[in-house]
Amino acid sequence: MAKACLSLFGLFGLQSSKKPQVVRCPPNEQALADFLEQHEVDTSSWGDGKAKPVASLLRELNEGSCSLRIDQAKKLQRWVEPVFVQITYNGKVLVERMKVFPNGSQRVHATVLAEKKWRDDATTVDAAIRGMREELRVEISKETEGLVHAPLENICFVESMDSASYPGVAAIYDTTFMRFNIQPGSMAERAFSACGLPACKPFETVEQKVEGPLHLCWEWLEFHEALRSGVRGMVPPRDVELKADGKHYLDRSSYESAGLRDCLSKAREDSHQVQLNVGPERLQPPPPPVTKTTDSL
Repeated sequence: MAKACLSLFGLFGLQSSKKPQVVRCPPNEQALADFLEQHEVDTSSWGDGKAKPVASLLRELNEGSCSLRIDQAKKLQRWVEPVFVQITYNGKVLVERMKVFPNGSQRVHATVLAEKKWRDDATTVDAAIRGMREELRVEISKETEGLVHAPLENICFVESMDSASYPGVAAIYDTTFMRFNIQPGSMAERAFSACGLPACKPFETVEQKVEGPLHLCWEWLEFHEALRSGVRGMVPPRDVELKADGKHYLDRSSYESAGLRDCLSKAREDSHQVQLNVGPERLQPPPPPVTKTTDSL
């Protein structure tokens, strides 16, 4: 058993480190199934109900939308890097309000544009730009005049969940919230003209699926209303640490009442770290990722 374990470590290129060790993508479905079995993952229920088959995990690994890693306790983890993009204009934020599926069924929800950082994305900013180009069909780049990203306003947090998609493999979400502001009268405003600007009109985009067209309905919502109403991608979950600038921990009540910009400005003015819901006199390092019961990505 020990020899088999060592051979798998060599085969998939695990490197010795205190950080979670990244596993190279297995060459085929059988190799991945063997690797999962070696790490005591029971795949007998994969492909039933909400659980996806082994082939789906292999596809995600090949396309680079997730990675497999092994923590210090030798537990297998599936890492995903969601990026939630707040696209703002004149005090409003772009929100996806409804999906209309090819069979005509509808799902009403509220989320900012969401994307995953893929292996080919150098940074989360690149993932956000790609997401805007693909989902909104806008011709933009990081150099587009009037499309302003303030990196100091990024919010990052990590969550650990028991995976419904791949039972037995913990799902780790390394999530980033970021904002891009479109300046009035700019090239960016013109690039987003098909997205209801400058009048902030509702609009629709269409994605072609195997089953048929998927219609996405968008609208521009007042920024503070989006905060208050719990639009996904605006307010992080309550049981995670909020982090900005890679070091500042933010007070959630300030975040929710004043909004992201004001809260971050306050955090940057502070000379020491402030842990979420804890006064500065009780400073501690952030806890390990929060464990939940289900995953959604």
